[in-house]
Formats: sequence, structure tokens, C-alpha cells
Amino acid sequence: MANPKDSVTLRNKVQQRLEAEGVIGVIKMLRDKQLRFVEEYVKDYNATAACLRAGYDVDRRNAGRMGNGLMGHPAIKVAIEHYSELRQKQVSIDAKAVMDRWVLTIAENEEKAAKGDAKAAAIILRASELIAKALGMFTEKVEHTGKDGGAIQVEETRDAADAFARSITGLAARGGETGSPLETRPRD
Repeated sequence: MANPKDSVTLRNKVQQRLEAEGVIGVIKMLRDKQLRFVEEYVKDYNATAACLRAGYDVDRRNAGRMGNGLMGHPAIKVAIEHYSELRQKQVSIDAKAVMDRWVLTIAENEEKAAKGDAKAAAIILRASELIAKALGMFTEKVEHTGKDGGAIQVEETRDAADAFARSITGLAARGGETGSPLETRPRD
């Protein structure tokens, strides 16, 4: 088990490096495999898989333990936060590029659609639909209500379910000897 004093010393070193050199200085503190772990971790946020992909020589069961241990390393925490922010910026840029492409597609097809081109009109409609969905304009709301728009009566539902369960239990206990159409097994 790690010495708590060593852990405090490491946190202090990471904090000093962060203040003096910034995030890049902290990332430089990491060994190659640790940095590879960070790069792999931000792909899917799975510490076990990241540990294996980073090249640590452990089996899957121990990779989970090692991954969790690596996640506690102060410099690795800083690096993961930094790489996650970078990845988020990339995703935002990609989303904007997609949106810009849809807008361009609409602009390119407007003149053709105005002249009666059905395919161009369909393209415009689809691009418009995708933009509206991306902007949250078509959120579907499903409202669940009880009788006459009131609250759902949970007690009535429970009582009905209990009555049904008692009926089934009673039928099962009698073995279907009542000649009921609910009988599930043939008579002798």
C-alpha cells in the first residue's frame, strides 16, 4: 500500500509544477505508458480498457485495479482533464462544421427547388429537419396522466394488481378443477 506521505508529496509536486509550468509541465511529468493511458482513457472513459490498450502487462481482472490506481494519480487527473477539454472542443468544432454543411446544402438547392426540382426540395426538407432536431426544436413530449387528465392513481393500480394476483393464486391452488375457461392443463 502506498505511503500517505508519498501521496501528499506527489500532490505537492504536481501542484508546484502546475503553478510554474501549467498543464503541459504536469503532462511532462508522466511516463510514456501513463501518458498513453490518459490518451486511451479519454477515448471511452473506461479505465480498464485504457490500461490494457496503453500496454500495461496485466490481465483483464488486474487491469481494472491498475486503471483505478492510475486514476488516483494527481498528474494523470490533470492530464485527463486537459485532454477531455481538448476533445470537447474538437467535438464542438465538428458539430458546427456539420451544421454549416447542412446550411450550405439548403442554399445550394434552393434555386433548383424553386424551379420545381422535387429531389432538391426533398434535400432542403431533410437538411432543415436535421437542423431543427439538432437545435432541439422537435422535442417529443409524452405526458402520462390518469383518468380525465388527473394524476395516475397508484393505489387503484396496486389494488387491481393485488386482486388479479389473488385470483391467479386461487386458480392455481384449485388446480383448474372448476371447469373454468382459464384452465391451463388438460383434465384426466
